Amino acid sequence: MYSKTKCVQTHPRHDLDTIATIFLMMEYGNMDEEVKISFLSGGDEEVGLSNLFFRNESIVFVDRGRRDLDHHGEDDPNSTSCSKVAEKLGIADHKTIRRLIGLVRRADLQGQSLPFDLNDIIKCLQRRTDLEDKDRLRIGIRATRAAMQFQKQELKRKNSWVKKFIEEFLAGRNIPPRFQQYLELLKNPRFERPFDIVEILCGESLQSIETAKSFGRELLESLYQDTEKYLEAQAEVEKAEHITINRMLIIAATTENPKFNVAARAKGAAVIIQKSSHGIQIFFDTKKVDDRLTDTLISMLRLEECLVQKRKLPDQRIDLRQAGKVIGIAEWHYAKFPKIGKKPPGRIILNGSLTAPNIPPSQISWEAILYIVTSAVRYYPRFNRGRWKQKRTKFHNKRVKGKVN
Repeated sequence: MYSKTKCVQTHPRHDLDTIATIFLMMEYGNMDEEVKISFLSGGDEEVGLSNLFFRNESIVFVDRGRRDLDHHGEDDPNSTSCSKVAEKLGIADHKTIRRLIGLVRRADLQGQSLPFDLNDIIKCLQRRTDLEDKDRLRIGIRATRAAMQFQKQELKRKNSWVKKFIEEFLAGRNIPPRFQQYLELLKNPRFERPFDIVEILCGESLQSIETAKSFGRELLESLYQDTEKYLEAQAEVEKAEHITINRMLIIAATTENPKFNVAARAKGAAVIIQKSSHGIQIFFDTKKVDDRLTDTLISMLRLEECLVQKRKLPDQRIDLRQAGKVIGIAEWHYAKFPKIGKKPPGRIILNGSLTAPNIPPSQISWEAILYIVTSAVRYYPRFNRGRWKQKRTKFHNKRVKGKVN
């Protein structure tokens, strides 16, 4: 089906959904493994421009552009790019493919990853700054292929072999708690974790043990570096700004560390604000925060962006709380993940990210963002949108007249 594909266009710092989709296109859709991959770092506006020039079957958009293999904006909340391509290829009912689709859904729609599983490994690759996107993709596809080989051939797990291999890798290094906990699990010969590094290395060993070990060291290095970033993030969280309102802890900082959000959440934060060279991200612990707060906050930020940039305010029929983007306010994206199972669905407010770093930067000052977030928490759950709009409009009108510094 994809034998004529000459170019795949996707986002940088690709996730498991993107990697699994491209893997299936190569493995089952006859797409050339040497196909050109283009990485679009902007939002759908950039993809829209690209669509003007590439309206033919030789160009395929994956996880971007609201095209055939992009699940964003779909009515089906369980849809992923991986599940869409599997359906197109007629392989969605294969046992091993179903397992892969399930893993991708948990990863992409719920943000779930378990230590040392395929999604955890790909997230570590995402966060490495010394890798080019083509190398992240190469490693990710190789790991996915090896794990699928394990599944298809129903190989036996070799927990003790991988445990010894990891211990050899760690010789002479500090052993992070995360590694220690996984090594403890591997002591049990019956321990299973689908698509984890054990299954990946067992699948890779079908080529040769040395090939598996070489690849394994490459994967473990990414996992180890990521663990070190988490330890650094813990120290950064201690130095970050801590604000408690209505018994909710807000932690905010300017940092490039991609593990800051995880460390802040472990510290008990309900709301995490992180500013980096990729933009501004606001994360939430949805066990402590519900949609009344997140919906309110995104509407406040979108209103503020219009006021700061002296844009015409959106028509009253446009709901500034809506998920995704609002036309005319490209700076702010509201990610509302669907509820699957018992886990509370994720919520993230983004002005740029690792996978879309070229989104127009917000013109709202850092101080104003802190004020807006703390106000949203303070007024939760009885926020008055009309009163807030009147207050902020009056404030900005005074600034224009020079009455406010």
